[in-house]
Amino acid sequence: MVGRDVVVGLYTKFGRGQQPLAGSWYYLAAVAFSACNQPDMVPVVYEVATEHEAPATVVPRMREALLKSTPLAGLPRAINSMAALRDAAPADLRATAPERPAQTLEERAEAGERTWARTYGKVADRVYAHLDTASPDLALFAQRDVYGSLLSHTGVLSLRETSLVVITCLVGLPDVGPQLKGHLHGGLNNGASLEEIRAVRALALDVCAACGVAWRGPVPSL
Repeated sequence: MVGRDVVVGLYTKFGRGQQPLAGSWYYLAAVAFSACNQPDMVPVVYEVATEHEAPATVVPRMREALLKSTPLAGLPRAINSMAALRDAAPADLRATAPERPAQTLEERAEAGERTWARTYGKVADRVYAHLDTASPDLALFAQRDVYGSLLSHTGVLSLRETSLVVITCLVGLPDVGPQLKGHLHGGLNNGASLEEIRAVRALALDVCAACGVAWRGPVPSL
């Protein structure tokens, strides 16, 4: 059984002092536990994080990170993890209105195209074509709705921080090597340092090990 000591260990290893994930370890840990289907660990992450940072800082960032993990780890896991966070946090920190402003379809499509192009760089068109030949609806949904409506929003987490969330989530979903490899490079494109990307991969692997989640083959790295 995963316990509080695991979360304390994550803070000690990744969250203290000048370490690359000092300001982000907790919401990345929450995403990793959610991807591994351990929503009961989200309140534990919140508890440890708020020993070092104010709840008013921790709660919105954890909530946004879990929301952005939804199309990757799946809606049921995100619901369970976000509900666990809601129940653990003070009532006055609950969201009472949508964080994202209303968008027209055209605005959502434009935001999706911009974020897609920035994330995938010179292979953006190739990645889109890969999805489009599988299903035009899949390509449209991924770019316009996942990237345009969800991932492009920077009101709480920047694109750099969002890339770290995506990497964390993909490490927790064994054997999605092509997607993880793409987003390791996407993290660089969105401004993350090599040190940050290596650290977030290590954090997610530590959570996977604690949860008994294992890849059958090698885990992509930079």
